[in-house]
Amino acid sequence: MSEPRKRSTPQTRCSECGVLPFGIAVLLALAAKLRARAWSRKVQCVVDYAAPLLPAMRDQSHPSPARRFRRDRPKWCLLAVFTASVLVLMVPIWPAWHAAAGPGPNEIVFTSNRDGSDQIYIMNATGAGARRLTTSATDSLHATFSPDGHRLAITASRNGRWQIYVTNADTLTPTWITAPPGSSAAAAFNSIGQTIAFESNRTGLWQIYRVNIDGSHLVRLTDLPGQSFRPAFSPDRRTIAFMSTRDGLSQIYTMRIDGSRVRRLTSPPGESFGPAFSPDGRRIAFSSTRTGSEQLYVMNSNGSHQTRLTNASGRNYSPAFSPDGSHLIFTSTRDGTDQLYLIDVDGAHVVRLTMPPGANFFASFRPR
Repeated sequence: MSEPRKRSTPQTRCSECGVLPFGIAVLLALAAKLRARAWSRKVQCVVDYAAPLLPAMRDQSHPSPARRFRRDRPKWCLLAVFTASVLVLMVPIWPAWHAAAGPGPNEIVFTSNRDGSDQIYIMNATGAGARRLTTSATDSLHATFSPDGHRLAITASRNGRWQIYVTNADTLTPTWITAPPGSSAAAAFNSIGQTIAFESNRTGLWQIYRVNIDGSHLVRLTDLPGQSFRPAFSPDRRTIAFMSTRDGLSQIYTMRIDGSRVRRLTSPPGESFGPAFSPDGRRIAFSSTRTGSEQLYVMNSNGSHQTRLTNASGRNYSPAFSPDGSHLIFTSTRDGTDQLYLIDVDGAHVVRLTMPPGANFFASFRPR
């Protein structure tokens, strides 16, 4: 692996969802048609009960509430139909309005080349309301949120090299964390958001480094033999999972945050890639080619009970847990191009979130 992998298909559009306003519209229309007469009878019962106590109601010169309701019922029905019509017209713009309402806890950040170059986008967990975050003339990819959801670490092309910057998720003003020599990519925050681990080839081969988010205290964590990539902090900040070719084929390893006590978790046949810790730190998701094509797996954080989740054609890779640990978002080429899918942690259900044209990949959730 030399530089972060890129995709080359043009433009994607996410699915739109207008179920909620349409459902409200249907309910209002049904209420107007089916319940008006029932409510009229209820009002009449109340009036009949209260009439002996209220002399004004016995005054025939003043219509009773029940009579007024029956008289005005066509107006109420017309108002209900009008409201339902307005809600139906809102269906096409509902996802955009909902997305513009501000960042939410179930958002997904991802990379897409739908506009011609790799850029960072964000969307709802349903795949709706996608909007572009980065606007640079060069490529941006591998975005990940800080634990509080307020900052992003992004890999971007700068002066011909991949470098990492941290930015406020709303203002997107970059603070560059890495610089030459070499390239740096695939940053991961620790659980308090004060440190990032990343991969870099600044000494020739790709290795894992750790640095404070202000760029201070740079520490190299891995060394020869082989190369190491894709670090991921455990929630307790004591362990880093990563992939490495130190034993020949790429496999998943863990180490302490100072680089000590390296432990191998996966073995051939095949290679294993892209580890991701669950929010409780008990499991690690990854992809592997042990059965031929690249598929998703999950295992305990000590490497035991390795379970296959997907059985689809093409590549299935780059998993990331949802904030509650119940789902994984991942990239798959099962339908021809790199697209994003959501799967239960037991592999029971798979939902497609993005559609061609274009490629969508390297996704992760915004923490709650």
